[in-house]
Amino acid sequence: MNIETHYNQLIAYIESLDYSNVEQVINYASKEIFKYSAELSIMVMVNALIRAPEFLREKLSEQVISYVYYEGSFTSYKYIKSKLIENNDNSNFYHKELFEYLLEVLEDKYKKFKVDLKSR
Repeated sequence: MNIETHYNQLIAYIESLDYSNVEQVINYASKEIFKYSAELSIMVMVNALIRAPEFLREKLSEQVISYVYYEGSFTSYKYIKSKLIENNDNSNFYHKELFEYLLEVLEDKYKKFKVDLKSR
């Protein structure tokens, strides 16, 4: 059994899910998926934000910010950063500033522990 292979398959699977109802996906990720894995929950929320319409309810972005702040890790940081880079030229990606802010939130969180995420 190769855990890395299964992990990559899981990530590919969550990236291919139906994200047409962003609010429902974010709520499901925060209430149900979170019971099993905070990291996976954040990844689902990030993918929902990539596909979110231009006008996103402020409550939803605040919800994602809270989860990233309290539960986000170095792995979350790498994932968010990779998705930001991957979608930088995507004309339907409306929340670049939110992704940049999520990275700042994690950078500030880890700075308190004298860990510089930017240099990793």
